[in-house]
Amino acid sequence: MPLSALEYLANEWSILLDPSWIAIKKDIQARAEEGRGVADYIDINGVMSFFLSQSAREIEQAHNKMLEVVEFIQDLTGGLDTTIQDRVAVVFQSFAKAA
Repeated sequence: MPLSALEYLANEWSILLDPSWIAIKKDIQARAEEGRGVADYIDINGVMSFFLSQSAREIEQAHNKMLEVVEFIQDLTGGLDTTIQDRVAVVFQSFAKAA
């Protein structure tokens, strides 16, 4: 997978995760302001927890979007080495089955 394709994939995934990142950031800030915690580092596990708290329909839409992105990249790369691309595609496909 060319670096540009991997960057495109990562960008599309970050767009889907951005609302969850914003939600956890607001939650952490609110807890700190209420004295229920200290402003904390936002890690990917926290973002994913917020992401996974969405409705099944929203998660399925995100999954379908990422499968479209993977398919688009596969079409674009043609006969190039797809080792990384195949591994990334398995992550999105496996994630949907587990959710």
